[in-house]
Amino acid sequence: MKLHPNWTFMFWDKEKINELIEIDEFLMNDFILRWNLSGLKDLISSKIKYQYGGFFIDVDVFCIKPLDELAHRFRFVAAI
Repeated sequence: MKLHPNWTFMFWDKEKINELIEIDEFLMNDFILRWNLSGLKDLISSKIKYQYGGFFIDVDVFCIKPLDELAHRFRFVAAI
């Protein structure tokens, strides 16, 4: 957050995710049991990026340089 002082940060908890994708607790738990948690995260992050744009960065990512240049230079950025 220090490298991006002018950015808006959104943190997603279970309640905000449920509001965003209108999924009930049973369906979310069923998805996790039948598929996997990583698949659910991909579904949620795709919806967030579609609706709000911007970057979706996992909690375990640490930026060593500002991402501003990527945001202004390219329409789409993906980590591989």
